[in-house]
Amino acid sequence: ETYTTDVISVQRDSTITVLGDGSSLVVVDDAINYTDSEDISSTTSQDVTYTYGLGWKPSKNLSLDLIGMFDAPGAELLSTNWLRSLRLSATINVY
Repeated sequence: ETYTTDVISVQRDSTITVLGDGSSLVVVDDAINYTDSEDISSTTSQDVTYTYGLGWKPSKNLSLDLIGMFDAPGAELLSTNWLRSLRLSATINVY
């Protein structure tokens, strides 16, 4: 988890004194006042999804895979809903 605080503004008190000859003297206080927002918390997570598939290697240099057989919600082996989620992958090996 990461906790951060956003600074909205920074304020330093200063005093300006106008002298009799028209010049001015500026005195800046060393104390700094910060105005911040609420603490913000964030969490990062990663997911790895595994899926089922069928593979076939018709030759030494070619491999074909049907991936995602049961990724569709409500997919069952005896229904045809799982056909909609299939993806075809072809891999060519060049030696």
